[in-house]
Amino acid sequence: MFKLVICDDEGKTTLVPLIRDEVTIGRREGNTIRLTDRNISRRHAHIIRNNDNTFSIEDLGSRNGTKVNGDHVMGEPMPLIPGDQVYVGDYNLSIRTDVSAGVPMGTQMAPGDSAGIGKVTTHARLVLISGKDAGKEFDLTVDLFVVGRSDEANLKVDDPSLSRAHARLDGDDHKWTISDLDSINGIMINGQKRDDYLLKSGDVIELGVVKFRYVPPGEPYEYNPEKSSSSDSKPKFPSKFAMILTGVAVAAILAITMVFMGLGNENENNDGGVANMDADEQRVSQLIEKGKDYIQAEEWEEAARTFVEVQQKDPNNRVAKELKKNAIFELEAQEKYLTALEAEKKKDWSKAVKALSVISRSSHYYDIGMLRRMSANLCEELLDKAAFMGDSDNLNGARKTLSEIEVIPEMSASCGKRRDQLTLQYQKDGNNSILKRTLKPTTRKRNRINKKRLSTNPYSH
Repeated sequence: MFKLVICDDEGKTTLVPLIRDEVTIGRREGNTIRLTDRNISRRHAHIIRNNDNTFSIEDLGSRNGTKVNGDHVMGEPMPLIPGDQVYVGDYNLSIRTDVSAGVPMGTQMAPGDSAGIGKVTTHARLVLISGKDAGKEFDLTVDLFVVGRSDEANLKVDDPSLSRAHARLDGDDHKWTISDLDSINGIMINGQKRDDYLLKSGDVIELGVVKFRYVPPGEPYEYNPEKSSSSDSKPKFPSKFAMILTGVAVAAILAITMVFMGLGNENENNDGGVANMDADEQRVSQLIEKGKDYIQAEEWEEAARTFVEVQQKDPNNRVAKELKKNAIFELEAQEKYLTALEAEKKKDWSKAVKALSVISRSSHYYDIGMLRRMSANLCEELLDKAAFMGDSDNLNGARKTLSEIEVIPEMSASCGKRRDQLTLQYQKDGNNSILKRTLKPTTRKRNRINKKRLSTNPYSH
């Protein structure tokens, strides 16, 4: 069996069996292999199995390109043979047949072996990274999970630090939101307390003393105990000595606080102002984090509103200013991208191309592969229209239609070649028509002269 070996810039190797005839690689959800680094385009590359069981790779107009053995993949698909080195962003890919077949999926081989075996699934999963069952996986294959230690919970974790119904997981189009169900110990995401949170790749979820890692669909991950600290597997509790020190420190702080409170009412207003300032700073910080979550979820309008609220509280906040600018920029790009998708459904190629061509290359929604496909469809449509007009002797209309092709962005070489051929053909046809029109009066005049000569010839009867 052919296998695709994926190696990232840190040396971790993952294996994916090539059981499909077509494999798409990109950052966007829906790709066969999803690589989430920012230097990977939304639709980056396409691996095709040919009829003779060989392979080819095609670059889908990615921003950073695709290389095979150091050569850029341009235009037509480039043939691949086992052992060729394919570079996609910071990833190195190769097709192999000599990978150890006896190792089950999900087992990590030691560094230095010929290849490592990783795990990629089409669904999201939670991987337990603490406790005696560390490495256990929970597949998120239905749209709703209740996490807790109750027998009625469909994601049961038998640990006393969890409530009977601790949290809820809601899935929508491969995106998962976790919500607290008024649990005693609450939810911590990456060390911060959360009530509701849209999960992202690599997020660490803490429910009591139990820790999970969230792994999105199509992303390689496997639990490696060597990289996990002892704190992941065993909850640490403060020693008795540390608790005594903490008690002494708290008592000292309380004493100092009482002294300052007794200094008089003259500082009361100032103290209140500091407290309010701290509360405002905390609120600003919370709003910025909330806005970043909206950005991660590609909810640009909500993100922009959140950063506007930050600027109302802190007009000089540069972070909020830049993030708001970026959110508005992406919101406009998203609207154009959605317009293009809707136009594609209706086969309105002109509208799709117009919408896609104004999306900046720096945008999250820039998709040169889609732009090239829509441009090719528009070119084909205009060429057919011009040919029909030419066949109907509407040469002016044909030439005008052909001139519209000149402004199509990302026009293919084949489209330009056919346009040039038709343009040359209709120029010749037009010249012939002009020649015919200039010859007709001369011919009629010659006929009248000949007729007159015949009527005056006495020998004509």
